[in-house]
Amino acid sequence: MKGGRYLFVYGTLKRGKGGTTHHLIEEYVDFICEGSVPGKLYRLDGYPALVWREGTKPRVWGELYRIRRSAPLFDILDSYEGCSREDPHPHEYRRVERRVTLKGGGAVSAWLYEYGAPPRGRRPIPSGIWTG
Repeated sequence: MKGGRYLFVYGTLKRGKGGTTHHLIEEYVDFICEGSVPGKLYRLDGYPALVWREGTKPRVWGELYRIRRSAPLFDILDSYEGCSREDPHPHEYRRVERRVTLKGGGAVSAWLYEYGAPPRGRRPIPSGIWTG
């Protein structure tokens, strides 16, 4: 399946606990299931950072959504994540397509935002689950 149709979120954009900004995406997406990606999760100042790592462990857990309308979803998210054309470089995050493993089995390619800086001095979240 094409990544342009899916969005993976792992932090403040999730539903429920820890998802303080889910309202930004809810009118543009439909929840499909939980899933994970290879990488490490770090705690920044009130929000998480995903650092991609190839392989199967450790994992970062989040939610997969089908995108109903990408406009203006990505403009909103790029601005929220600080990686829009108007944001100064270097950007803290970047939007990339990655393979997401679905909780019930299978995988899809989805858009996600990964941290673009080294996580020096940042506290890791060993469970790979953001709870706020």
